[in-house]
Amino acid sequence: MNTAIVMLGSNFQKEQNLDRAKEMLSEVFEITDESRILLTKPVGAKYTNDFFNQAIKLLSADTASE
Repeated sequence: MNTAIVMLGSNFQKEQNLDRAKEMLSEVFEITDESRILLTKPVGAKYTNDFFNQAIKLLSADTASE
């Protein structure tokens, strides 16, 4: 079994999008741990809303190239 760290982020419907991403990933992978959610400021002029960011740790039978 392989371990992967996946970084999640959203600046629109932040909590809903992080929850949905974890829900979708958990349908395929086993999520074994997650970080606390960090609020970060956007960089550049393209984004104006703050971001919610989170790291999750998951297990996968797939390799990185797969």
